[in-house]
Formats: sequence, C-alpha cells, structure tokens
Amino acid sequence: MVSRKSLRRAFLVPALLAVFVFVGAAAQRVRADDAVAVVQEHLYAGTLKAGEAALAGIVAKNGSDANAKFGLGLIRFSRAVERLAQSLHRYGLRAPQGINMPFVRMPVPENATPDVLTYEGFRAVLQDFATDLQSADAVLAEIGEAPVKLPIDLSRVRIDMAGNGAVGDDERLMSLFGSMEPGAAANPGDFLAVLDRGDVFWLRGYCHLILASTEWFLAHDFKDLFEEEFGLFFPRAGIRDSFTRDEDRERTGYTGFDIQIADAISIVHLIHWPVAEADRMLRARDHLLQMIAMSRLSWKAILTRSDSDRHWIPGPGQTGVLRGFDVTGERVVAWLAVLDDAEAALEGRKLVPHWRFSKGINLKRVFTEPKTFDLVLWLAGPGVRPFLETGEVISSQSWDQITRAFNGDFLTYAFWFN
Repeated sequence: MVSRKSLRRAFLVPALLAVFVFVGAAAQRVRADDAVAVVQEHLYAGTLKAGEAALAGIVAKNGSDANAKFGLGLIRFSRAVERLAQSLHRYGLRAPQGINMPFVRMPVPENATPDVLTYEGFRAVLQDFATDLQSADAVLAEIGEAPVKLPIDLSRVRIDMAGNGAVGDDERLMSLFGSMEPGAAANPGDFLAVLDRGDVFWLRGYCHLILASTEWFLAHDFKDLFEEEFGLFFPRAGIRDSFTRDEDRERTGYTGFDIQIADAISIVHLIHWPVAEADRMLRARDHLLQMIAMSRLSWKAILTRSDSDRHWIPGPGQTGVLRGFDVTGERVVAWLAVLDDAEAALEGRKLVPHWRFSKGINLKRVFTEPKTFDLVLWLAGPGVRPFLETGEVISSQSWDQITRAFNGDFLTYAFWFN
C-alpha cells in the first residue's frame, strides 16, 4: 500500500521540476526582453559603440540568445555605416549634385578643416568598412535557423556621423539611404518594423552585396580617377587640383549643369582601371553567390510565416511597414527566377547578353580571369571580347517577363528585396 508520505513525495518532485522549468523559461524571456531593450536603447540614442559592448557581453553569457545576436549584428552593421560616415566626414566629403558614385554620396556633416586624403588612405577607408561588415555578418551567421523577434522603429535609429558624440535628428540612419516612402519616417513609430528570421538573412544578404562592391573596387587600381576627380568629393582634403563648382562658375560663366556634364565625361573617361589585386575579384564573386543564397533563405522564411506583424519584407498577404508596395506571389516567383539566372551567370552556366554580339559574356570568367576594366569599352563592346562564348544566353524575354511582373518598377523592388 502506498503511504500518504510517498504520494506527497511522488507529487513533489514533478511539481518542483515544473517550478524550475517555469522559472527557467521566465528567466529566458527576461533575458530576451533585456536584449531587445538594449538594442533599442543604443540604436535610438546613437550610442552604437556602447551598445555593441553591452550586447557582446550578453552573447558571451548566453550564447543561445538569438535576439541578442541579431541585435549585435544589427548594431555592428549600423556601426560599420557610422564608421564609414565618420571617415568620410574626417576628410571633408561634400558630394556634388548630379554625380552618383558608390561610397561617396553619404550626406555627412560639413567639415571645414578636414585631414589630407591620399589614394592609399581612401582604400584603407573601404577596407575598414569591409572588415566591419564581415564582423556583422559573422555574428548574424551564428543565429542559423533560430527564431528571433526584434521590434525596431527604423525612423529612430541614429548614427554619430561626425564622431563628436552629439547625435542629432539629422543623423538618423534612414537619412543616409533616403526613405523609400517620402514622409513615412516623420514621426516615431511610423517605421516600426518587427524583424524576424527572414530579416536576419536579408541583412546578411546586404552585407554580402556591399562586400562584393568593396572587393570589386579594391581589386582595381583607380588612382588616376582619384587624383584627377576626387577633389570634387573632397574639395579641401589636399587632393591634386581640387576645385569647386562655385569657383568654376566664376571663372567660366557656364551654368552648373554644363559643369556637371563635363565632370561626368571626365569621370567616365577615367574609369580605365587595371587589376591590382586579382584575389579580390574571386572574393567579390563569392560574396555575390552568398548574397543569392541569403536571399533565397530570406524568402523561404518569409513565405513560411504564420503571422502578419508589421514586417520589413512582407510576403503575399502579409502586412509591411512600407506603404505603396505590393508583394504578390507573381513578384516573388519572378524574383526567385532572377536569383536563378544570376547564380547561373556567376557560375558560367548561362551567359550574359551584350547588345552588340550574338555570343554572351561568361560572367564567371570576368571574376576568375579579370582584365583591365574600361567602362566605355565594356559598353561599346571591345572590353567584353575576352569573355565572349557560345552557349545559352539569358534571353530578353526573361527580362520582359520580370519587368511586367513588377509593372516596370523592378529596380526599386530589387533594391528592397535584395
């Protein structure tokens, strides 16, 4: 016969276990909530360096805290942008209107007494940016398939562009990229996005896209362009023959538009870049392939969501934070087809068309057997001759189908979708 004492013991053990499980789960939730609060606090205050240290401490204590890892990756990404902005501010970047050039279009605060900038110094700025992005991607990669949920008001994220510790309203992260929906981020809460696992892969994809760009630039010797034209972007940084448009107008009497045309012609003419570090071209290709892989994983996660909770990238029928964008099943299918063609081109299984030739460009060989890059010769045809082959060329019909799916607005969606 079982005694009352034995029964009490029998019930006491599972009861205590239940208490321990409940307390442990509650503590886990508190830790997760703490990580989210830390991310929000430092992103909104623009104290990214302190936020990185705080979140790194949380991750060190609890390596299974996926929200903390996501927050750390997000802050490291933001800090990479911040450090790039600070470097450009240090050298007095003043990007002229009408000329779009990667990495030198950031609206950083004016610096009346910039440091002297050399070609080697600018390459170092790009390399530092790449190193910071690799650090962000590394911690994001640790999340794997773990679920995450990170509510972030993107309109409140700030970065210290001048590096002076004072972060104002004009130093919001979104001001660097421009809102895809004008006026949407005017008030706090307007851009509140609930980031999840799909956004982890999305952010990793963007890291790889930017890394591919930096590796491609650094693979080439663009010193002539730097010395002749970068004075347009850094007019007080001691670059040879630096000048401003105001000085040109006083001297020539021409309109600013005429000067913009002259600048553009000069820049295009100087994009004749020998290969300086061929290994970087291999890394650029690897990053592009990783970007494609991340985009596929992102959409896999997006399409299997069971909620509709203010998503940054919504799936069909889901609620997103961007108004005016319609993510349909047809557009998702079209985007995945773009990824397939891009991957096939990078692997040399399909050829990229050129308007002048019936043969196609083997894009894989562009990266594995790099030649001097001359923009004009590439556009005109002679520059691509070493890479022309006979084979399956990506058809113009494929592009027509894609543009129809996006109502002619493919590039905007591509920038968003990654």
